[in-house]
Amino acid sequence: TDISGTKTWNDKDNKFELRPDSITLQQQRTGKDNNTTVVKDADGKDLQPEWTKGNDNKWTYKYKGLDKTDADGNAYTYTVKEVSVSNAYKAEIAENGLDIANTLKTIDLEGEKVWKDSDGKAIDSDKLPASIEIELLQNGKSMNPAKKQTVTPVDDGRWTYEFKELPEYDKDGKRYQYSTKEYIDGYISGIDTSTGE
Repeated sequence: TDISGTKTWNDKDNKFELRPDSITLQQQRTGKDNNTTVVKDADGKDLQPEWTKGNDNKWTYKYKGLDKTDADGNAYTYTVKEVSVSNAYKAEIAENGLDIANTLKTIDLEGEKVWKDSDGKAIDSDKLPASIEIELLQNGKSMNPAKKQTVTPVDDGRWTYEFKELPEYDKDGKRYQYSTKEYIDGYISGIDTSTGE
């Protein structure tokens, strides 16, 4: 018998280019008495399917020529487990045990610009610029494309900003370090580390 399933990528069309080129599955076969074993190929390795990569964030796979029943005619149930998914994604397997969804792990970052003079005292609002530009840095470098935001004071006088749906991990599963850089005429600004370990 043939067994097929889908792999769906929820990562905004691979916007951050973190999607792997391939993945490895482990096929599990459950038979009589709920005894589950891993299906192996002729070399004793985990049996891998044939993949078809679509253009709509969905890959499909197929295992061919699998045993439908055991020697006594008891039907097998097949499921899969993903064993090589990047830490950048969260993997979920559907109730049918065959369809997989990988969702990119993201975070939202919030920050606030605080204005102080050389003595550490708050600067009067009438001496401040009308706006500033904040750039988000990833591991100390500009993102591609660059993420910049023009910041102005809100009703309570605070200068706040937010960057949403940023990837939390890189392709190797390492956590990104995010910081901000300011562009302000007439002021010396520091680098504000927004998040990271």
